[in-house]
Amino acid sequence: MKKTIILALSGALFANGFSQETVQRKLLTDAEKAQITEELNLTLNRWEKAFNAKDTVALANLYDPNTDVIYDDDVHHRSRESMLKHFQEHFEKEPNLQQKITEVERTFLSAQLVIETGVWENAKASDISRPSRGRYSCTWMKKGQEWLIVHDRAWAMAKENDRSELKTRDPLSKHVNEFFEAFVRYDVNFLGEFFADDVKVIVNGNTVAISRKDYLARVDYLVNTLYKDINFERIHVHTNYFSPNSLASDGETFGDLRPTTIWTNAWAIFGRTGRATKSEHINGVHLDFRWENGRVVEMLVYGEATFMKEEEAALQASLGAHATVADPEHYKVEFENEYVKVVRVKYGPKEKSSIHSHNKLVGVHLTDAKAKFTSKDGKVGIRDIKSGDIGGGPAVDHTVENLTDEDWETILVEFKKKYPHSIRKLKLDATEVDSKHYKVELENDWVRVVRAKYGPNEESVMHEHNPGVVVFLRNTKHQLINEDGSKINSDFKTGHVVWVDAVTHKGINLENKPMELVFFELK
Repeated sequence: MKKTIILALSGALFANGFSQETVQRKLLTDAEKAQITEELNLTLNRWEKAFNAKDTVALANLYDPNTDVIYDDDVHHRSRESMLKHFQEHFEKEPNLQQKITEVERTFLSAQLVIETGVWENAKASDISRPSRGRYSCTWMKKGQEWLIVHDRAWAMAKENDRSELKTRDPLSKHVNEFFEAFVRYDVNFLGEFFADDVKVIVNGNTVAISRKDYLARVDYLVNTLYKDINFERIHVHTNYFSPNSLASDGETFGDLRPTTIWTNAWAIFGRTGRATKSEHINGVHLDFRWENGRVVEMLVYGEATFMKEEEAALQASLGAHATVADPEHYKVEFENEYVKVVRVKYGPKEKSSIHSHNKLVGVHLTDAKAKFTSKDGKVGIRDIKSGDIGGGPAVDHTVENLTDEDWETILVEFKKKYPHSIRKLKLDATEVDSKHYKVELENDWVRVVRAKYGPNEESVMHEHNPGVVVFLRNTKHQLINEDGSKINSDFKTGHVVWVDAVTHKGINLENKPMELVFFELK
């Protein structure tokens, strides 16, 4: 809610997330809305009074302990303690500052969750170069008997040539409204035009797709495998057209980051029924869409994830016999630990499997092939496969047939248990410190697939990996130099598979020919 100058509105809704208890299915009555309005008016008056009295403790106590706030100091506040420090420092610089809140409007998502927008206006500021008027958008959540601010963004009403605009009836906002309808019916044509080829999708802080192809596969899984009767209700959408001169973060303007910055923010109530559990579930969701050249290049999604995990577990339990049990002629366990089961797949010419199941997986093909996949419900897919191709998918029951006159070999990495650490914590991420040799090929909730390519006798810089599975795509002789200076020489054949623990090292290709491998890093 509030303060001085500008603020990027494009971030997450809030760290707390939504829950079944927070969002109720029934619409609020006029009497209920009137009661909530009265409570929020009193709370807003308390906020304004505390601000103008410079009562930093009372002011900070109106924010959730895990609040998510950005104001004109370009600091991303993620706690009540951070807000207390912010107000103390701000009032030390501006001891006479007064603020008034007007033009308040509210959207009632539930009896415990309300989005509020309005106008702030400052007076008696000592720094007259700062804008004196602006808008805000905040989210109130009722916890117990208290309404607390869990998410807050604000921006200035700048001069005409330096103005960021918020719109609700523009074409992009309308397009996002249409996105929800297209998602429900899995409209591939619409979604294909809506997203850029290299769109990055992040759900609750985890990257789940780095391409349109990856995300369409995820939507297909959600709509046609995991859930049914999907619906979105009480959708609110607005789009922020940021001025190039507006401050973004770390002292940079949006113009410093890119020529044009446009974010669309959306809130909705997400309802669906699990296909495995048959149970219904609803919760609030928040989505942010960043646009370039009329397409979405980045999407952030925030919401409650417990139901999805429960539904996936139920789906896995409903599957038939695993491939290594139902069809051991073609599927053999290479190795297995608490996180993964690595399966080597071998089909002779024209061979066909019996019906079998897989856990959620990714894999790499070691040979060219053309294969037919038939799901338990009769859906048929034919794929042309090239050696080195990466693929993946959700848990499934199906049969497989090699349509060629050649042998076909693949390595599958099936997931059993989530790894407790995150790639985001790596200080020397190989794909960042040595992007010449390491590039991300695929990324989802569970794994990041990194392809490594070294030229003859090339050497990498020191870098880190999370634990995972390495598959060698060429005959390889190489040396690894660990952080402590110790050295390991290895000689592996094409198709060799190893488990690698978390490590910091650098590599040297010891041969006069290229080296290539794929690293399935756990997340």
